[in-house]
Amino acid sequence: MRYIRHRIIRKTMRWGTYGISGKEPLKWIILQCMTNEHIKAILLTQYHISSAYRRSFKCELRFRKSYPEYLIKE
Repeated sequence: MRYIRHRIIRKTMRWGTYGISGKEPLKWIILQCMTNEHIKAILLTQYHISSAYRRSFKCELRFRKSYPEYLIKE
């Protein structure tokens, strides 16, 4: 079964965000609750993230493409 390890990661990996404006209070979101747009924006703008985070974000987008029922759009 594909994505067995990723199914655990997507439920436990957290990302801190200050919202779209960057002025909101810090909020922690687990990967499976993030929108596709948010994940794509992180990959395009956050060059400082670790390779593990980058890999997990890319894997989540592939996972959602393979399983459209998990797709989250803004």
